[in-house]
Amino acid sequence: LKFGFPLYINYLLTFVFQRADTLLIGAMLGSAEIALYEIARKIPESIDMLYTAFRQVYFPFISKLTSGGNRDKIKDLLNLSTRLLAFCGFLSALGSILFGKEIIVFLFTDKYMASIPVFSIMMVGLTFNFIDYTLGYTLVAIGDTNKPAIINTVHTSISFLGYVLFIPRFGFIGAALSSIAGTSLVNPINVFFLRKNKIQAQFSPYLMPLLIFIGFAIPVILLPPLNFFIKVLILVLFIVASYIMDVIRMSDLLVLVQEIKSMGEIGRASCRERV
Repeated sequence: LKFGFPLYINYLLTFVFQRADTLLIGAMLGSAEIALYEIARKIPESIDMLYTAFRQVYFPFISKLTSGGNRDKIKDLLNLSTRLLAFCGFLSALGSILFGKEIIVFLFTDKYMASIPVFSIMMVGLTFNFIDYTLGYTLVAIGDTNKPAIINTVHTSISFLGYVLFIPRFGFIGAALSSIAGTSLVNPINVFFLRKNKIQAQFSPYLMPLLIFIGFAIPVILLPPLNFFIKVLILVLFIVASYIMDVIRMSDLLVLVQEIKSMGEIGRASCRERV
């Protein structure tokens, strides 16, 4: 109970935080805006569920390293994870900016075109959430379970303040921006507590992908509509820039190829067993 009670508080705060924006949009703007907002968040929420698969592998590894007292390996695994999550997240966010119209129209029809800007903002917010989750789960895995509840209290307070200030002024876009503000402002608190526990969490693994993303996203937003091939080229250039700036490395690609081969072998073995 001593170990788990702060986590219950944390989950409760997370639930309140994740649904308060919808309630406030309904109260301040109306049901039509709720529909647009919920459509915009469907894809990010679906992708967010994929993080569970990562967590179920990541958390036991960190716990095992903690029991062995190997803080350096914890640091390395944490910084590697945030680097790759940031790269994948911001690549997806850039894709949502480039192809947001096509995605929304294909999945939900052109009646929800107004959801496109919020969809892209939420994809950026999803990336910040992945980083925040990873830092928080690392704190739990090393046994410091009361810190995530403290951090989430600050997070929820900042986000609520943003909702109250920005939703009346900017509509449901203000809600999405407030969520990003809350997550990004508490990020240094996560890092501070990890360093207090002698885990040298770093900002650079996810700040560099963020800067590269901003460098691509701003021109894309300001430029007139681009054709399909130019959009694909921009995504390729983002990957190249990430490689040049050491966000992704050849070792990451080799591991990916190895994992794909392993999954292929497992799939073929499964087919043979069924036959």
